Amino acid sequence: MVDVPPCGLAHSAGMTNVSDLTGLPAGPPPAPEGAGSRLAARVSWAGALTGLAGVACYAAGVLLPGSAPGPDAATTQVAAFVVNQRGSLLAGFALQLTALLFLLWFLGQLRTLVAAAGGAGVPLATAMVAGWVVLVTMVGVSMLPAMAITWRGAAATSPGLVRLAWDMQILGTYAMPATAAMVSVAAPSVVILRYKILPWWLAVLGAAVVAANVAELAGLFSRHGALAGGFAYGIGQILWVIWVAAASVSMAWRCRAGAKPAR
Repeated sequence: MVDVPPCGLAHSAGMTNVSDLTGLPAGPPPAPEGAGSRLAARVSWAGALTGLAGVACYAAGVLLPGSAPGPDAATTQVAAFVVNQRGSLLAGFALQLTALLFLLWFLGQLRTLVAAAGGAGVPLATAMVAGWVVLVTMVGVSMLPAMAITWRGAAATSPGLVRLAWDMQILGTYAMPATAAMVSVAAPSVVILRYKILPWWLAVLGAAVVAANVAELAGLFSRHGALAGGFAYGIGQILWVIWVAAASVSMAWRCRAGAKPAR
């Protein structure tokens, strides 16, 4: 088996480079049959599964407090929820912070896989990392006011301030990071589709994530209804979580099963 170099595919020793004959830069060649196998070998099985662990912790943290008030719920309803669910909200925040550890570990594995495809994979891997960093930062920062009020005790805080913190969390989870969420999935999906380093259907699922986040971004202009604040029934966030979990399992399966080529 021939090893694939980190930043591109090796040329045969006696092969003439087309760019030498034409004077034009050669485009990134498609990965040959089985290249996904060799690229997947750069990722550890346990490291690949950190994505699944991360989204599991995140989903548990979000669901733990129960059914939360929607973006257009009354201020009194929001304040009562934060007061009554203080313990479960704090536990949920702790789980989401734990998820961050696993997700960043997984990002390192995914970045290694995408960049190792060479050609377009290198700049797209950088764009993907930037998208993830912006996404995680926006969500984390938007949670801080709600976390502080919950920790201190919402009963001692004015309902208006509780509502402001709640709205910041809604916007910072859905509408604001929508473009970053698109890049975080679209960039690796392009490489997956072009170089077949993972199953092609992940790219299709990535396109669905992008479409859902377009709807979330549109929700920035709505204060009432399903799209308020970009909530859109949480479909964008759900699809993003499914994509990460599916990519995580696919990477681990490729490593575990001897890295068969994607079909």
